[in-house]
Amino acid sequence: MCRRSLTLTQVDATNLSSLSLNWQPTLLIQQPTLSASTQRLLSAVRYRKIHILRKGRLQGMFCAVATFTDIADVRGHKTSSGIHVPMGPAFREPEHLSDSQEEKIAETLQAKLLGYRLTSHRKVVRSTFDVPQFSLKMRELARSMGRCTPDDTDLQQELVHVLSPHDAEIRSERWTDVNTILVEVVLAGCHEADRQHLYIGEIAKDARALLEDRGERRQVEPREVGERLRRVGLVAERVSKGFRLRLSQVVRSRVHELAYSIDAPTIEAGAVSCPDCRAEGRTN
Repeated sequence: MCRRSLTLTQVDATNLSSLSLNWQPTLLIQQPTLSASTQRLLSAVRYRKIHILRKGRLQGMFCAVATFTDIADVRGHKTSSGIHVPMGPAFREPEHLSDSQEEKIAETLQAKLLGYRLTSHRKVVRSTFDVPQFSLKMRELARSMGRCTPDDTDLQQELVHVLSPHDAEIRSERWTDVNTILVEVVLAGCHEADRQHLYIGEIAKDARALLEDRGERRQVEPREVGERLRRVGLVAERVSKGFRLRLSQVVRSRVHELAYSIDAPTIEAGAVSCPDCRAEGRTN
């Protein structure tokens, strides 16, 4: 039921980047876990103008992706990046189809999907359906799905109703997510006009305090803070008093980019007076 479907397993960033995606398949990936590098690549290929550098040449990587997997977070807790659709039990045995019967059904569905694409593509491209009240991650998903049915406003509203609980769950999890907390702490430092740097120990202390204010008691050690910041491109420098993050303009811009990408709860706090907040707000 997918356009140009390609079922895969044992996928990693290396073998995925070697796959020719010029014909824009729908990747159906089924495997227990995905590495962080593979997740980042799969997230990137959803964007039409993304290219990767391979053997000195630029390669287009745009395609649709669906995964069936358990993704563990940094503490080993399994999380899900999908949408759970409850289905009632079948009241009769499923019909067993031969290969020829399956191929015939697939050919019929593919023809209908192509026909719908040809007749609706212009409307989909011009659709203005949006759900601005959703968090950035869920808003993007809602827009992608809602614009596929530009002539069915009832179905679009039903989509909003179905996705609302998932959006609320994302917001709740983000409220005490350590990565989000760290970005918020550094963002607050960026909004102090005279602040030139932040010590890693200071960030850890403020992160623990912010987590406690939000009802989460968790130890956040400086070593963990430095590692988490390094993973998102915020590298601390070693000085006589320890490690510190210098708040250069490049770092400030990166922090604001991260804050908007994860829809940090306090991102709007400095939007009026902070030029970086205003700049990021115009591009999102």
